[in-house]
Amino acid sequence: MECGDETRQSNNLMLASVWTMRFTASVAADTTISQEFHRTLSASHQFRVSETDLLKLNDIRKKNLAKHRRRQFELIGLPLDDPSQMEHGLTWFKSRNSQQSSVDDSRYPITTKNRKNSRVDTEYLYILLAHLKKYNPFCGLCVDSRYFGRRNMPPTGLLLRVVLVCAGRPHCQFKCSVTLQNSGQCYVFPIQNSVRHNARQRVCRPIREPLRKILKDKFKSGASVCAIHREYSAKRTSSEKSAFNYDFTGSTRKTFKKIKAEATVDTLLDPDEGKSLDELYKSTMAQINPGGKVPGALQVVCRHPLHLIVHTEASIRLFDCLVSSPHSIISWDATGSVVKAKNGKTILYYELTMTQSNVVEENSLIPITFMISESHTLKMVVNWMNWLKEHYKKTFEGKQFPKPEFVLSDRAQVFLQASLEVFNNSESYEMFLDRAYRIVTGQPHTNDLQQTNIHACLAHVMLAFRKITNKFMSSDLRELAMWAVAVIINTSVWSDMVANWRLICEYFLNLDTDKHDPIHHSLLMYRIQSLDANPNIQTCLRHQFTVKTEMKDNYKFEDGSTDDDDNTITKKIMSTSTKKLKTMSGLRTIDEEAELNSFNSLFRTTFNRIFEQCLESRGNAVNIKKETTMRMKGNCDWLTYLNKNFMPTVAIWSNLLLGNLKRHCSKVRSFNRFLLDKEIQRTTANSERRMGILKRTQLGGEVHGRLDVVLSILIQDLVQFVHSFTLGIVNVNLNANQSLQQEHFIPVQEQ
Repeated sequence: MECGDETRQSNNLMLASVWTMRFTASVAADTTISQEFHRTLSASHQFRVSETDLLKLNDIRKKNLAKHRRRQFELIGLPLDDPSQMEHGLTWFKSRNSQQSSVDDSRYPITTKNRKNSRVDTEYLYILLAHLKKYNPFCGLCVDSRYFGRRNMPPTGLLLRVVLVCAGRPHCQFKCSVTLQNSGQCYVFPIQNSVRHNARQRVCRPIREPLRKILKDKFKSGASVCAIHREYSAKRTSSEKSAFNYDFTGSTRKTFKKIKAEATVDTLLDPDEGKSLDELYKSTMAQINPGGKVPGALQVVCRHPLHLIVHTEASIRLFDCLVSSPHSIISWDATGSVVKAKNGKTILYYELTMTQSNVVEENSLIPITFMISESHTLKMVVNWMNWLKEHYKKTFEGKQFPKPEFVLSDRAQVFLQASLEVFNNSESYEMFLDRAYRIVTGQPHTNDLQQTNIHACLAHVMLAFRKITNKFMSSDLRELAMWAVAVIINTSVWSDMVANWRLICEYFLNLDTDKHDPIHHSLLMYRIQSLDANPNIQTCLRHQFTVKTEMKDNYKFEDGSTDDDDNTITKKIMSTSTKKLKTMSGLRTIDEEAELNSFNSLFRTTFNRIFEQCLESRGNAVNIKKETTMRMKGNCDWLTYLNKNFMPTVAIWSNLLLGNLKRHCSKVRSFNRFLLDKEIQRTTANSERRMGILKRTQLGGEVHGRLDVVLSILIQDLVQFVHSFTLGIVNVNLNANQSLQQEHFIPVQEQ
């Protein structure tokens, strides 16, 4: 008995919790929810449609009658010359000879399949539903039968008769007849006026045209399923909620997902993705700059390996116009989560952009060209840029491809090496380091200053420094170590770079030894205080103080972030630089970044010599406590890592190659030692923001499965961006010319 009582109590508690949940849901919906909804409607109802709706209904009747008559004549093999001329019973037929020669029974196969493919026009029903909802807002009304009257006169004549039933049948037996006269007067007579719905069944009529078309247009414009479903759910009235009616939203959210899929299919040029890409290529050639030097937008379509290259003649001309501007910055980036992986291969989106602060606000980016590729090698990136160079030569015959001052990218070796090979005529990484050393030491060759330099994103570099600092340094020295790194980053003269590196090595190696010199501490503090107040550096430092490190090896710098804008670059671009090579002993992993840092450059030789000298002159520990020993070891490991993996490439991420490079050749260096242009962009933050906006706004925050869908969106985005920026440049030039004219024509007043 006790066991039975406990079972009953548990069942009662479960029932109480279920009813509590239902009551909570009813309060949230402002309705009283019960298991059964029952309502008896009035025996009749009438209303009058507006003149506009009456004209629409007459047009619908005319089309339906013409369609019905055409089908009747086609069944007997008598097609009409002009079905629109069938008015007042007058028809014109072809001659008997022409009928025998032209009529083919195979054109009109009468099969069940053809009947199923026909679509029923329900526009008339949605016109009536606006009035019928006032009589019966509870049921999902569906058409059981309908009949259009054949005469326009008299006013009391029949225009339309519809028999409607509830979508909740057989549980709900509601049924009514709706009669509409030519005058616009409508009468509703219920055949069964009892409405009965159950909470277990969501009552809703199918979403047909024109409501379906409205939803498709919203989805085509980039609206999400959740947003549209939330919008239409808010339109449900209290009567519909109490009667479990879901006419606006469908039974589930899958209804809207299906409509969105249909909207996507409507935009496809062909059900097959390969054929659709070919059609997209042809359509862009015919619609974008036809007959120009570089027609179209989709320039390259290659399936093995998959890569698609997009740019236009307008974007090339805009690139040529802006590349010579002193405030233009060229950057490129890559991201994933644009197209779903195919055959197990991740597809990335690459984009080359320019920043022009004088044209638009907030340093917005100008897309010049982009590539979608499943191959993430250096050769593929160089091939992409070679297509841009080839089309540039077609656009500007006899003109050399421009060389910007520097190209900004993250620390991905693919981008760094590709910049040198594309803009400097196949310059290698080792050749760049030799040229950079000649420049900073004041011994440049004739063309060294005219070549393009590469610069790594400041934010990515600071993040890598923060992780290494957190890994090796003790917590009380991390902030000071990061400021010491900031001193190196902001050094713009080679002699100061050598002195700063020696100072940092001597200070941290001798911090807990008998050779610790307070002068080193004072000098380091002075260098930190002398830093130019760069908001980028300070922001990076503030944000990096709390970063946790979870590094697995010495050459990976993944931050573990779920943001695709940065995470994709780290995982795909930098990790693809690590290749597995088969040898006699098996597989060995080679990191390209480690190989590049191992070049015997003069940078590496100089910094190694300084570090070894400081290491040899290091003093003995003041005490042998465990904390002191651990801190000394951490300082030494930190400097060793920097000396091996960062200092050989100091020209890429420091200020040595930024600004006016002629300062390295000047005999007098005073104020311009730390002076750099305030408008020089040193991070790829704008580029990553552009990637985020592209994925969340243009692509609707979804990872699409078809390349043709993504390309149709991105091509339109690139064309619109280039057009708007071109108009911006024209407006800026017009304003400048007007201001000059006003200055030239200042009236002269007699004195």
